[in-house]
Amino acid sequence: MIRYVIDKRRIAGGCLTKMSDGSHCDYSGKTLEQLRSDYPAAELAVVDRQTLMRRQRAFDRALQTPFERISQEAFVRAFERMPPERTGRDWFFLGERYHGTLAYLFARTEHACYRSVRDTRLADSKIAAMVQALQQQEHEHPVITHGKEILDPLPTMQPRMNFIPVFFVSGGRRHFINMLAVRSGSEQQDREARTRMASQIASLRYHDFRYMTLAGETNLFDFLRSAARNDYTLMPISRGRLLHVVKRIFVDFSGDVKDVGARFYYRIYDSDTLEALLHTLKIVYIQKP
Repeated sequence: MIRYVIDKRRIAGGCLTKMSDGSHCDYSGKTLEQLRSDYPAAELAVVDRQTLMRRQRAFDRALQTPFERISQEAFVRAFERMPPERTGRDWFFLGERYHGTLAYLFARTEHACYRSVRDTRLADSKIAAMVQALQQQEHEHPVITHGKEILDPLPTMQPRMNFIPVFFVSGGRRHFINMLAVRSGSEQQDREARTRMASQIASLRYHDFRYMTLAGETNLFDFLRSAARNDYTLMPISRGRLLHVVKRIFVDFSGDVKDVGARFYYRIYDSDTLEALLHTLKIVYIQKP
């Protein structure tokens, strides 16, 4: 029976090699133990075709992340880059496959343009429903609000300052954004604190209040795809975990890219975005605690 060699550390879009006789690599004739000696960092395992196909489906699912807002210029450049594979009203598939049957799907509404990876075999009616959902999303306008000023819980710290909790209200629920530091005694520090808060609110609005970027690449899923493509390893920096659930209000996703020493930090409020993140993490190397 034909067997396939995989690296269990992550799901990839295929296998490392094939063993037609079930025990020796087709290309080098090496056994699994000899291959493990060649790839000491990998967790090599042998699987059957059914398992490989199941992993392939999980890989395809991981690539199909939520729609992300893009500029109109990026939408037009993609359309003019090459003849689209398929077009419809206010949407088109890029004429270059991303992986297998997947390609970038570009969509346009009255107010914005979007991009995501989707299966090119999707029915027109399903794509139209996606575009309609994006249009409905644009009509939601969360409100930014704040709570009462809180006295500095650590009065021994210098400079001493107070804090104002900042929220956004959506669907009748209040969602915590962050604490705004005030009254530090330094006009410059207070101004820098307001600038950071304004940047966080701008990030929330850009991502339609689904998540915000606190550190790292602007787009969460572009960051993850880049990490997978470059074989980078994500390393937890807090309590050995990349994900931290905060009172079921939001989930913080943070850590370091071990290979380049770059920090990333995203705060996620939307359940669909969190589900997509959990799927996408399957294709990325993660350092074990």
